This record gives sequence, C-alpha cells and structure tokens, in this order.
Amino acid sequence: MIQIERLSKRFDEHIVFDAADLKISTPGFYLLTGKNGSGKTTLFKILKKILPYDQGKIVLADEVSIVRANPLLLDSLTLMENLLLFHSDE
Repeated sequence: MIQIERLSKRFDEHIVFDAADLKISTPGFYLLTGKNGSGKTTLFKILKKILPYDQGKIVLADEVSIVRANPLLLDSLTLMENLLLFHSDE
C-alpha cells in the first residue's frame, strides 16, 4: 500500500509537485510514465527516502522498487557490482 497526501516538492522556483495525492491499495506491479522532467524520478527518490520532500504525508506499507526503461549499467563492472553501486540501503 502506498498513500501520498498533499505532497509538495520544489527545487528553487521549479515546482515538481504541488499538493499531489496518490493511493495504491492493491500490491502489484505498476507503470509510471510521463514526459522528461515531469517528476517520475523525483517521486521514486522521495519514496526511497533518498530525497526529502517539502510538505505532505507518505505512508508505505510495502517496499518500492524501480526498473528503468533504459537502465544505466557500467560495462566495466559485474552485474553484482552494478547492483551494489546503485542500491539504496535504508
């Protein structure tokens, strides 16, 4: 379960989220799409506690993971090294 209430995030004068709401009650796989710069990565960074948000409330009952359409992998590293490099440890 993911519940977001009145989430706000801005970078200086650029408003990314202004009192955004989202509720996902059923566990599963979900797809988040949008134009470049629309806040998709910012949302995931907030959900993974990598980036703070300015206002609002977030309730997470489950783990959130991301699979990117064009993943960044470094050819000089093994798969395990790539996973460890980009893993966010909470």
